[in-house]
Amino acid sequence: HEFATVRTDPIVNPTTLSDHIHTFYGATVARPETTYQDLRNAYGGSGDVQENQSLYWHPTIYKVQPDGTKTLVNMYIASAYYIWETGQTVAFPDGFKMIAFVPESEADGWFPAEPQDELETSIDFPSCWDGVNIDSTDHMSHVAYSSDRTARGICPPSHPIKVPHIQFFVRVYQYEGGPHIFSDGTTRMHADYFSGWKNTELQYVLDNCQNDSFDALPDQFCEDFVSFKNLPKVSSACGSLEANLAKIQSFQPSPLDTSTITDEIIDGVTVLPRGEGTGLLKPPGAVATLPPRPTLAPLPFTECDGDGGGDEGDDNEGDDGGEEDDEEEDNEGEDGEGEDGEEGDDEGSDEDCEDSEDGIFINNRLGDKTCGWLALRPSRAARLCASREDIAEHCPDTCGD
Repeated sequence: HEFATVRTDPIVNPTTLSDHIHTFYGATVARPETTYQDLRNAYGGSGDVQENQSLYWHPTIYKVQPDGTKTLVNMYIASAYYIWETGQTVAFPDGFKMIAFVPESEADGWFPAEPQDELETSIDFPSCWDGVNIDSTDHMSHVAYSSDRTARGICPPSHPIKVPHIQFFVRVYQYEGGPHIFSDGTTRMHADYFSGWKNTELQYVLDNCQNDSFDALPDQFCEDFVSFKNLPKVSSACGSLEANLAKIQSFQPSPLDTSTITDEIIDGVTVLPRGEGTGLLKPPGAVATLPPRPTLAPLPFTECDGDGGGDEGDDNEGDDGGEEDDEEEDNEGEDGEGEDGEEGDDEGSDEDCEDSEDGIFINNRLGDKTCGWLALRPSRAARLCASREDIAEHCPDTCGD
């Protein structure tokens, strides 16, 4: 979930209040002068991957009442999905920053007139980098979109380096319909990303994690390579939305006290505070001494009853949950290369210990998988070989029997 709503922008306005109000997810810092080291040192965060201390923000959503009053819309959940081609993607350098806008052609109709149970909006960040700069004057020129705006597209010669493709989703629950705007007065979505990953840790994941998806799916993870706060991961077939959201809520940080930044009133106002450098920015105060971020041990693995193994994903989990990291930080499943990895450790092993036609499945949403597929996932194999007699019998080489 969001942890702060305040008129700051650590990328565009690192010394003053920003032009408009933003909603923040991820590492629990939001002052204008926030640095990469501040992200790394931040206590806790709304995302569900401990190694990911990134910060995400977007202009705050407001409903315009009949009398012109703007009321702040609380966000339901957000997700940040990282998508890449395994072994062919470069990790963000420490302190990498970028801004993304939806195409102008998509700006109209962003807020439906009719009520909806859930309004989901999303934005794609560029996945091609110039290989030199971690930022640029406009915070966009050092990156570019691939030929098809996906992780599989071709990067232009000016920006030849592939970096992870981030898809950022934000959601409003029980959207009321009627006039809505972003805090910048438009209906065009944009979002900011400030990487809080340690470059070497992210590179290890990008080089080694493979799964079955090349899309932003909420049940594809790299649980063998990153430390999730909400283990064990479960598939959508295993458990209700309410239970999954309860897991997310259990590690959400307390809302940031934005009165340490500014005393501006930002809800229930006729005129939203605007203007770079306007308004009173309070100086940084004394920072409370907090214990280091806890290292959370994974919970015991449990499988769901019936169809659908419990080792895949959570319908409401992305890489950066709080969402999404969802960031949602539900935010947000980490998607590796879209390959099945069908080759096992030994030549011909798939033929000798292939799943039966009756169906030895890891997760019913993925379909039947071979022993070679399981052999490429050692941690998962260890769990399933120990808990599933059918898999142990059909995959003796993989299970070490």
